[in-house]
Amino acid sequence: MTTSTSRSLPARLSREWQAIATRPTVLQRAAQWGLDVPFRSLEDLLLATGYRPQQGAGDDATAARSTASADRVMAGLLRVAATDAVAARVVLQRLLPGLCAAARRRSGRYRGDWVEPFGELVSTAWTLITTYPADRNPRHVVAFLLRAAEHQTFIKPTRRRWQSEATAPALLDVVDHAVSKPLPLTELAGVLADAGGALSSRDRRLVWLLARGHSTAEVAADLEVSVRTLANHRDSVLHRLRATVAAAA
Repeated sequence: MTTSTSRSLPARLSREWQAIATRPTVLQRAAQWGLDVPFRSLEDLLLATGYRPQQGAGDDATAARSTASADRVMAGLLRVAATDAVAARVVLQRLLPGLCAAARRRSGRYRGDWVEPFGELVSTAWTLITTYPADRNPRHVVAFLLRAAEHQTFIKPTRRRWQSEATAPALLDVVDHAVSKPLPLTELAGVLADAGGALSSRDRRLVWLLARGHSTAEVAADLEVSVRTLANHRDSVLHRLRATVAAAA
């Protein structure tokens, strides 16, 4: 079922972008990213990443230069995005048209509703953005992120259901009785967006993996920590998320 929060996610993202795109404090922050791109608003940075609301015709040489320049700007943003939520938000804005298209392609699994899969894609994309190895993969960034978001959201979970093995009872997650029911992924996307700098990229990855149904043991292995350490980390992150939800209420 689509929640009111998930239904409003596209509108919330649009309002958020409009609110920050020309905010002086945000632009002062962006000026310190070292992108070597002149800009008066975040919209200018968005255009520098290759975003084109209406794609026009151009010669191949110009297109090649434009692509190389866009890759450079995207790689620069992603280097900052691991620790700066505003830079990550610019990258997410660049991906939104592709994420919308992917959500519409997958809407058949959601009774024709594209907003629910859109929320899931946004959650996945945010994790990918804040953990992307820009120094190792600085080219064709947009295409890679869009493919990876769709794969991790819709294809990888399906494969895991067929290839999964039984988990030992001792490794099963402890139920958090303070939460009456799990947050839908689309609602979780909104909560993570509201959390802003309160959560690191590792915190967001932890929350996302648990929300996708991975066991504590699997998440601990992914983050390269012990199960005990992960349990303590999880409790700390949940506490901060609850504080965010309470403050927004």
